[in-house]
Amino acid sequence: MCAPPPSSLLELGARGVERDTALTPLYPPPQPCPPEQPDPRALQCSAFDSQEFMGQLYQWEPFTEVQGFQRCELNCRPRGFRFYVRHTEKVQDGTLCQPGALDICVAGRCLSPGCDGILGSGRRPDGCGVCGGDDSTCRLISGNLTDRGGPLGYQKILRIPAGASRLQVAQFRPSSNYLAVRGPGGRSIINGNWAVDPPGSYAAGGTVFQYNRPPREEGAGESLSAEGPTTQPVDVYMIFQEENPGVFYQYVISSAPPNLETPTPEPRVPQLQPGETLCSAECGTGIQRRSVVCLGSGEAAGAGQEGAGAGAGEQSCAPGSRPPDMRACSLGPCEMTWCWYAGPWAECSADCGPGTQRRDIICVSKLGAEFNVTSPSNCSHLPRPPALQPCQGQDCQDRWFSTPWSPCSRSCQGGVQTREVQCLTANQTLSVRCPLPLRPSRKRPCNSQPCSQRPDDQCKDSSPHCPLVVQARLCVYPYYTATCCRSCAHVLERAPPEPA
Repeated sequence: MCAPPPSSLLELGARGVERDTALTPLYPPPQPCPPEQPDPRALQCSAFDSQEFMGQLYQWEPFTEVQGFQRCELNCRPRGFRFYVRHTEKVQDGTLCQPGALDICVAGRCLSPGCDGILGSGRRPDGCGVCGGDDSTCRLISGNLTDRGGPLGYQKILRIPAGASRLQVAQFRPSSNYLAVRGPGGRSIINGNWAVDPPGSYAAGGTVFQYNRPPREEGAGESLSAEGPTTQPVDVYMIFQEENPGVFYQYVISSAPPNLETPTPEPRVPQLQPGETLCSAECGTGIQRRSVVCLGSGEAAGAGQEGAGAGAGEQSCAPGSRPPDMRACSLGPCEMTWCWYAGPWAECSADCGPGTQRRDIICVSKLGAEFNVTSPSNCSHLPRPPALQPCQGQDCQDRWFSTPWSPCSRSCQGGVQTREVQCLTANQTLSVRCPLPLRPSRKRPCNSQPCSQRPDDQCKDSSPHCPLVVQARLCVYPYYTATCCRSCAHVLERAPPEPA
């Protein structure tokens, strides 16, 4: 069991102290938490600090302003400089593709775990947050809150249940009233303790709320929105300073059909003490938190009432008597699981007609939140996805085919090259359906340079068989023109020009 370092305590109390029903010490004395684990990508970059780059040593830090396949490269930037270097083609398996993302790098590729936590499962939550659902159980809850409101101060106007998605809460028009959000145990998330928070993102109920306060001249009131789904109920309050301008709300929640079969017993979950949060880890060691406040002697009886005040200042309680607000928890050890991951299909091997597609199949192990590429034998008990499948390219059209160009008929003074051009089908049979405007030419000019008027004095035959070369009319080929330079020069001088 551990307590956070002082910086975490300051962060925990930054929004003020909230009232809680858990007043007696439930935990043993706190111990210091171990230091946070360093970022894996930062560790991989810092490994190059001792290696010279361009004759100089640098202190390297991750450079993550990249897109696509580069997200799984180890790109590092020297501190204080504006350039970056790709040190390795692949980061270590299990490294996050980008800070704050759920995708991880495996074998140099950025992979996404499904909503079921299985890498490559492809399962996604439907519109009401059901993993792998088909929207058939989604139910829209919406309404308008138009009551004038009660006395000035905090008034609860809406409870959002666990499992809600696509949440929207908005005032009809600008007003002096403020929306506020409280989590389990009445813990303030947005606009608590009579302090107005700036617009931005705030975590509550297992999701992230966007708090928006547009300028009054835009004519729109404050609003809250979140994708969800929420994992815990969230309460929405209004800080009334004037009459209620009206509030619109809506969210989507799953309404599962009744199960007429014998229900499967749910695994036992440790019961929470009042004000406690769930364990932060699904398996292995995690953290449980609770809110602790100092109450005056006359406040304890109303500590559990909705909308109770913030309590007395901590200086009113005896020094050293404050119970800890966190403890270690465990829902059991993590078990290693394996699964096949199938990469994306490559392009079809055929531009047109039938072909094949390939993809990579790898075995991946999962322990808690850690993924690693492992031996395929570890996944041998699982059905292996196919790595090859047939595919169909575009419809093959009849098109023109041509043979290579023939040698030039003359070495100078303009010769001609020819080739065969045929219209063929995809099965290489003759056709007459090729477009005539696209037919390649069958003839082209070549060696248009003028011939020498007389043989060069230094032009000599280097073979005793040059008379045979002349008789066989081989002087049109560059090899024989060079080998029998003098003999071929006389022949080419008196050769008639090629017909057009």
